[in-house]
Amino acid sequence: MAALAGTPFIHSVGEIAVSSLDVSPDLSLQTSLEVGWKEDSWQASGVATVTDDRWTELRWESSAILGKLAFNLAMVFDPQSASFTSTQMNVAFSWSGIDVATVGRLEKTGVGVGFSITGPSDSIVQRIDLRFNLKQYQDEIVEETFCPKFFHATIGLKLPVPCMDYISAEIDLDRRGFDEMYLQLQPPLQIFPSFSLGTAVVLHTDGKGLSLSPSLSLKSSDCFDLYWGIDWNSTTNTFSGLKLYGIGVHGDIGGVRIHSLTSFLPDEIALVKSPYWELFGIVGGIPTCWGDGEVSVAFYLGNGGLFNLGELEVTVSVPLRKDSRFSWSVTAPTAGSPRLVLGWEVSI
Repeated sequence: MAALAGTPFIHSVGEIAVSSLDVSPDLSLQTSLEVGWKEDSWQASGVATVTDDRWTELRWESSAILGKLAFNLAMVFDPQSASFTSTQMNVAFSWSGIDVATVGRLEKTGVGVGFSITGPSDSIVQRIDLRFNLKQYQDEIVEETFCPKFFHATIGLKLPVPCMDYISAEIDLDRRGFDEMYLQLQPPLQIFPSFSLGTAVVLHTDGKGLSLSPSLSLKSSDCFDLYWGIDWNSTTNTFSGLKLYGIGVHGDIGGVRIHSLTSFLPDEIALVKSPYWELFGIVGGIPTCWGDGEVSVAFYLGNGGLFNLGELEVTVSVPLRKDSRFSWSVTAPTAGSPRLVLGWEVSI
């Protein structure tokens, strides 16, 4: 029994949101409670998730390190129907500079497995990813089958070339064979000390042929951030000029951080949350007995209110003890109802 002894812990995180602050406000709740045990080489816990008035998920998680092997197991159940949802096992280890990670997932309708091998930084083969009945970027079942078939593979290469460090290559394969190849020159071409230009070439098999994707990297100053881009037509592979998507200013005055951001082309890149195009923020510290808290005020402009002010957002976050924190935020649009959010994170 002594080998199973561990340190119990409790962790809770959640928030209560109140919208339409009138006679009948709109309330929403999102919270999770984790109870478990942990030691230096292992941990096990159960997590219950509640959304509004529904117990939406029950999860059992465990992890352990045995020598060079790292294990992680997660089992998910649906409390509403008292049914099994999924089980996923991850195993990782390193051997002679090579990192290997495997994943196996079982759902009610099927099973999938995946393997990822990462080589040393100086090797030609940098990475090999194999997916059998698992999506390329997500650990989710593709087809309803318990006999997983090959679905996707990615091979990452680092090819040394003269006059530059290397070419980064990524080859994608699917069930039909070759799907796409992505080539990028490394490092980017240095035009000026703070200005560099990168180029990527993509080879397709879906009828698009070859496409170029140039990129622009501009080092900003200590106080200003410039968001540049290349106006490039990927269909005709033609250059039309440069685009300035936005500009930002940031600094520190007497321990108070200030920042502003102006978006010039919000329809193309949303640097500020919609429907606004400018942000001005102030962030300051709050000393407490358990550590430093923080208060932030954000002004969102561009919606036709007084001084073009569209929304005011105030957030206060303070520690309650060493591993616990409480937050309070109010979002007040000039056209619409305010929203109050009370959040917490408590660890015992």
